[in-house]
Amino acid sequence: MPFTRRELAKEGGVSERLIAEWVRLGILDSPERVGRRDGQRGALYQWPDSQRALLLSVLEKRDQIRHTKGLVQIPIGIWLYWGDEWVPVRQIRRAVVTFTGLYGPPRSWERAQANAREVVRTLKKKGAPRVALDALREELTSGFFHGKLNADVLQPLVEKVLRIDERTGGWSPFGYDATEMVRWIRGSVAAIADLGQFSDGDFYEARARIRDGILSYATQWRYFAQDPDYGQMFQPLTMEILMNRAGQDLIFALGLRRVADEDRIVLPPVPLTDWKQPPLDLISIT
Repeated sequence: MPFTRRELAKEGGVSERLIAEWVRLGILDSPERVGRRDGQRGALYQWPDSQRALLLSVLEKRDQIRHTKGLVQIPIGIWLYWGDEWVPVRQIRRAVVTFTGLYGPPRSWERAQANAREVVRTLKKKGAPRVALDALREELTSGFFHGKLNADVLQPLVEKVLRIDERTGGWSPFGYDATEMVRWIRGSVAAIADLGQFSDGDFYEARARIRDGILSYATQWRYFAQDPDYGQMFQPLTMEILMNRAGQDLIFALGLRRVADEDRIVLPPVPLTDWKQPPLDLISIT
């Protein structure tokens, strides 16, 4: 059953102005223009029942999630894990723009500094040279603030400070080297900088990589959770966790594609699986 803006607002018990604002932000999709059958002049715009369901879902969470960054992740998460039947990719484009405006790049130098300190804290080894640590923080702060990171400058700095696990030969239980860590850092910044340049195909590929990663994690997290040093990093996935990470995960997956293109790396193909709902048995909710 299609709904006009007035009808949709009535269903949710909200104002038509809120409906218009949520369309602008990507929390709701744009309505479809349809032919009138009532003899009146002017265009008629309607939303499908899937958008009514989305509206009610967002309103149900609004008392718990008051920040727009949280609300806009609801349609992103639904698109990632339930598919286009519920939320179209054109809506996701607006939702991601809204999310990145709130998530990054930093709007202040102080916030950029805080983000840089957190990255350095995550990477650094005991006894890392202070000069290299200070230089890395400064370079990251500038890069985060301006939305552009220089891989050639970051690489030698990360090599000097990166914590290496002797068991894996790299950072963390995954054994990432400095080059991989620099690409990780560059990922989100690259996506945000080029957000308007991604094709629909890029969005679908990013979704496929996120889904593939989730299924891989679901089969391995228990093994990694037993690690005496890193076990606390690995927890069972829940839909709450996945939804709360939806925007950030999508940005990072898009950034992975952009960084790979810049570095002339061929990413391994992933299956474009058509999930109708998340495979909860594989996600292993406990």
